[in-house]
Amino acid sequence: MRRTLGIMLGILGLFLSLPAQVKITAQLDKHNIQIGDHIKLVVQAVADESVQLGEVKLAEALKAEPKIEIISQKKPNSLSGSAQQTLLAMEAVLTCFEEGQYEIPAIAIEYQQDGFRKTASSNSLQIKVSTIPTEGGDQDIRDIKSIWTEQRNWEDYVTWALGLLAILGLIYALRRWYQNRNKIVEAPPAPLPPPKPAHLVAKEKLQNLEASDLLDRGQVNAYQTELTYILREYLEARYEIPALESTSDEVIQAMKSQDALPEDWALRLRKMLETADLVKFAKAEPPIQFHTEALAEVRSFVETTAFLPSTNTVEETGTKTLLFAPLVFLHPYLLLLLLGIPFLIWYHRKRRKKRYATLLLPSLGAFDGRISWRSRLLALLPWFRLLAFSLLIVAIARPQLTRKEEKIKAEGIDIMLSMDLSSSMLAQDFDPDRLSKSKELAVEFVKGRPYDRVGLVVFAGESFTQCPLTTDHAILTNFLKELQCGILEDGTAIGMGLAGAVNRLKKSPAKSKIIILLTDGVNNAGYFKPLTAGEIAKELGIRVYCIGVGTTGEALTPVSRRSDGQFHFDMARVEIDEALLKEIAKMTGGQYYRATNAEDLKNIYRKIDKLEKTEIQVSSIKKYSEEFHWWALGALLILVFEFVARHSFLRSLP
Repeated sequence: MRRTLGIMLGILGLFLSLPAQVKITAQLDKHNIQIGDHIKLVVQAVADESVQLGEVKLAEALKAEPKIEIISQKKPNSLSGSAQQTLLAMEAVLTCFEEGQYEIPAIAIEYQQDGFRKTASSNSLQIKVSTIPTEGGDQDIRDIKSIWTEQRNWEDYVTWALGLLAILGLIYALRRWYQNRNKIVEAPPAPLPPPKPAHLVAKEKLQNLEASDLLDRGQVNAYQTELTYILREYLEARYEIPALESTSDEVIQAMKSQDALPEDWALRLRKMLETADLVKFAKAEPPIQFHTEALAEVRSFVETTAFLPSTNTVEETGTKTLLFAPLVFLHPYLLLLLLGIPFLIWYHRKRRKKRYATLLLPSLGAFDGRISWRSRLLALLPWFRLLAFSLLIVAIARPQLTRKEEKIKAEGIDIMLSMDLSSSMLAQDFDPDRLSKSKELAVEFVKGRPYDRVGLVVFAGESFTQCPLTTDHAILTNFLKELQCGILEDGTAIGMGLAGAVNRLKKSPAKSKIIILLTDGVNNAGYFKPLTAGEIAKELGIRVYCIGVGTTGEALTPVSRRSDGQFHFDMARVEIDEALLKEIAKMTGGQYYRATNAEDLKNIYRKIDKLEKTEIQVSSIKKYSEEFHWWALGALLILVFEFVARHSFLRSLP
């Protein structure tokens, strides 16, 4: 009995000394998945109430099977069980990206009992991972090949060909730039000053001959040779005849054929040439007085014929052609298609998320400042398509250039400007001086008379025709801009300036002929009286508008000239013969104006412009030229660039 009781107590002590019972189970919601699918793992533990359950070591268990990845894992939850049990549950989501048969090893859980830390493990689990099925079956599944080894189509070759052409074009352009970068571009030559009038050249040479001592030394032959050379040179320059290479009879015959001289001057010219020939070739020895009279005769001939019309004056018509090229559309209503562009922009932005993959990142800090030029240009490619679309819409609307040709038949007015070039025109009561402001406003006046013939005569102590009547106002404008004081002998020959302008208008066929005489002084030079020239203008039906230029009182005016050619300025009284100018204007049916400042002078030209109107008849002819091909070509080039860029240097996927 005592022995039996001892055995029973031993067995009870053995049971009491056994560790507590801990049961761990692991379960999956599915054992067969496809690559990338999620699978749910649940681990549960059941133990006595004396056991304290701890951490579930899932990550350590999966180290043996690294191809199975943990997507998420929840913390273990303690669940309420019976009075003698403790429950614990843990959930996790797993996945796998490689095909095969895998085993999840036993998962360990730590627990504490009677102050000791111990470990218990769950059961192992099996998982089968299969590939994603394709529509064509396994025969369509091939290994991924390199972009350089896969078969190419014609689009790839076209892309690379266009890209190669673009590179060659760039290389050629860079080569041309490199060759021309140091090339020295020669500046255009400075414009030559206007040639000096032939009669002024002849008068200077006659003055030098008169001052020479050839007659005092008895060199009569040399004197007459120089005199006849001056005369022939003048004839050649003035009438464009080969006077230097012709005989006296040939010169006279050429002059008669031009009908450029009155009968009395033709006889006097013959006498001058024949006398010079007698002295040069026949060794005639007339008295000294004869040579002085011959020089005076040549000088008189030069001064008189300088203002007679030459036969080489070109008569121009008053017909002009004006070209306008406004852009019009044959089908303008098609431009309403451009209103669809905002819709396309909205649609592109809406579809952008579906067309392009999105990668979610917790932060973009690693990409700050790393946007490349390729990514910027790639973002612009859709805009190239929109631009090409817009150009195509404009092209189908049929843009056309309207060329309006206007044939103008104008009853023009012949206008001669007679402008004073005496040194007093440099007076500074105008800004910067009288001459500069007069030239500027005369140019504006000429530009406002596009259908009239306008000419220019200048005068100081003498006068000459700077530009005959012409409709080529560009040439006349250049002559006006190049005027300067000092090219003529100083003085104020109003009569000579008016007579020269009258001489240019006397044979004009125009119904209306006017002269605008501008001066700032008193007639003190010349052999032609102003009133005589005014009487001739009246007889020829020429109206004369006289303009007196200068302030009232005193002005800073050139009073002398230094040896270096510069003018010395000082205050001087402004004197204008207004009574003479008023009488000339009144007798010819014109008007007299006084300009004391630039604004007055500008208003005077405006008044004259309003008084003298030109009758114009205009006939218009419209012509159209198709321009749609340029817009279509632009759209094509943009599309080609977009295609080449998208499939070559901006290609994002193979």
